Order: sequence, then structure tokens, then C-alpha cells
Amino acid sequence: MESNWDAMNVEPMEEMAFPLPLETEELEIQDKSDVSLEIQKEDVRKIYPEINIVPNITATLIPIISGITLYSYIRFFDAYPSAQAVDIYVNGRLTAENVLYRQFTKYWKTFPGYYRIQVYRTGDRRRALLDKYINLIGYRVYTVALSGLNDNMDMELINDFLRPLPNQQAYIRIAGLSANAPTMDAYWDDSLVLSEINYPEISRYLFTRIGRHNLKMRDWVSGAVLVEEPDIQLLGGNAYTAYVIGDMTDRVGLQIILTREGISYLNF
Repeated sequence: MESNWDAMNVEPMEEMAFPLPLETEELEIQDKSDVSLEIQKEDVRKIYPEINIVPNITATLIPIISGITLYSYIRFFDAYPSAQAVDIYVNGRLTAENVLYRQFTKYWKTFPGYYRIQVYRTGDRRRALLDKYINLIGYRVYTVALSGLNDNMDMELINDFLRPLPNQQAYIRIAGLSANAPTMDAYWDDSLVLSEINYPEISRYLFTRIGRHNLKMRDWVSGAVLVEEPDIQLLGGNAYTAYVIGDMTDRVGLQIILTREGISYLNF
């Protein structure tokens, strides 16, 4: 039997594992005047006048109408050097469980607004390693990167820049997410392309040819190679980020984690 949503060509929210935005009164911030884009039933009636049944915004069935509904994508990346996994809570709800160092979660669809991000060691909610708010806007692809050292966890909200991706070229950027790394220069195929990268800097995208490449991160002062990825393969029509992570005092040192960004394959 065809559902009401199917009949209206409306897509249900994928699993609705990511919570709805916080209401204004739920924000523990001093200035609430800039809290906008809240989803109210009245707004739904205005946007979808053809829908007779106004969806309950606390339920798990949310309308996603291609080209109309304002939403974004978000995922988490654990770049916090630790042997212990973490649990990530969004607005008090367990959203990502047992996330390991260097691991990415999947992408979720999410609506614009404010969200409270809390991170705990897996299975231990006595003290949050991180407790912060983020504000999302529509039609963006976000990565929330957990970073920092020891008991000082921090996070960066990284926004993929939406742009046309030509099939015969690729984009790549550098994210300096090692909290104790020195100022670095990035060498792409042995040519200096970015200078003085500091934590937690996210560079602009670089336009490059497809195929095999080499990336070296050098100490800005001494020129010594701190970490190298000698065999990077880039495909046309894709955007990538090289995340430089790790603890300089650890025997493993810095590492480069290369990932294809969501703008390469996610659709709105």
C-alpha cells in the first residue's frame, strides 16, 4: 500500500538518527537573538500547503522534498589521539557509538539550527571530554573533527565548499589537526603549495590533475619532513582532504589521513 509520503513524492528522513535542532529555550547561551531557522508546524504548513497531515516534528518521519527542503549533511571524524573510543551525543541523544581514533562516521542528513555536541569515553558518561554547540545552515556538507591532546579535546566544524567538480580534475585541501605539530609547509609533488599551516587551520582547496601524487609536510623553520604520503591517488570529479593528525611526542608521530569529501557524491 502506498503511504501518504510516497503519494506526495516525499522522502522520509534517513533513519532520523540525527536529532532535530534545539529549541531556543534549550540553548544554554546568553544571546538567543540570533537563533533562527527553527522548524515549526506553522512553517511546515506554509512550505508544504499541499500536505494535509502536518508531520510531528518530534517523530521519526520527516519530509525531505528534493530541491525544496532546507537540509545539510554532517559526519564526525575522530582526530583526537587516544587509545580509547568515544561516544558522541547530539542534543542528549547517543548518535555515534564506539568511534575510534582516525575513524569517520557516516553522513547524516540534518536540518539547520543549533546542536549541542557532547563527547564521552565509550560507556562512561561521568565527565564529558567535550561539550559545545554548533550552528548549521542549509545546503552544506560538514565534518565535525574532534582534535586536541590529553584531556583537552576540541573540535572543528569543517565545511566542504560546494563547487562544480570537473571530471578531468580534482580538488585537495590540507587540514592541520595535530595540536602540538609545529608550523608546517605543504609540498605537493615536491612543490611548495601552502605555507605556514598551523593548528587547527583548514586550507583552501587546490586544483590539481588526477592520478598519482606525493604530499610532504615540512617543518616551516627547519624544512625537515615531518610526515609524507608518497602514493596519493586522485580520481577526477572528486574533492579530497588530507587530514594531518597525531601527537608529536608519540612514537608514531604525525599521520596523513586522506578522505574523499561528501561534496563528491552526496546529493541535495
